[in-house]
Amino acid sequence: MIKQRWTKNFLSAAIAGLVMIAGTAALAEDLDYHALFEERCTACHGHAGAFAREHLQVQDGVVLGSAGQNLEPFLSVHKGGLPAEQIRGLLDMFLSQLEAGSFFNDTCKICHGRAHDFAKLFLIERDGVLWGRYSARPVAEFLPGHARMTADQALRMTAALSAILAGGR
Repeated sequence: MIKQRWTKNFLSAAIAGLVMIAGTAALAEDLDYHALFEERCTACHGHAGAFAREHLQVQDGVVLGSAGQNLEPFLSVHKGGLPAEQIRGLLDMFLSQLEAGSFFNDTCKICHGRAHDFAKLFLIERDGVLWGRYSARPVAEFLPGHARMTADQALRMTAALSAILAGGR
């Protein structure tokens, strides 16, 4: 009887633990890092894209602070610190923003507003293809020639907008 109760309690605790771990992983995967930056950082650092372009640099695929310092240890303690998965997500977002440059801001913002808002409101990704939510047109096919974009610019813009939808920008 005691052994049966112990086994039942152990199994219940194990299942609860697995559910918590799975839930935490899902939350980290679904986290919008741009929204996280806006919530935790914008008051002091301004918009994420502008901050990245003005204050960060990339060396060998690693995002560094303006003085060349590794940001991971800093972000783990700054303003109470962030968990490792959120730090990785923010650094990936910064890398994406640095790689994309200010093209959207310089070329598209005048008509489409902020890239993050535009992507979340007007685009959707289905089966790995980025679509206009209301035009039902594949973005990669529409962009070449739009706003005088070259095919290369359209490809980079499509990748950047997809990264936003994935929470990576």
